[in-house]
Amino acid sequence: MSATDVVRCMLTALFAAGAVHALWCGLLSRSSGWRSRGDHLLHTVMALAMAVMPWNGGGMLPEAQTTFSIDGPGHGHHAAHAPLTAE
Repeated sequence: MSATDVVRCMLTALFAAGAVHALWCGLLSRSSGWRSRGDHLLHTVMALAMAVMPWNGGGMLPEAQTTFSIDGPGHGHHAAHAPLTAE
């Protein structure tokens, strides 16, 4: 397991624990009103979303290569995109 994977696991565990805590507080708070419960449940959703963020697939997408050329003063061309290729 690489150091990056260790950090990803730590972040996932941290935010998952926060989600469990917020859900616990939202479901078991008997004296608070519906606003407090809604607040805790929204924090649960946010923490779950943050728990999966380190594991996004964006790092595996190929990067687009962009080139820009200028033929002379005032004759700039728009950026030309190289085709995306899978490696």
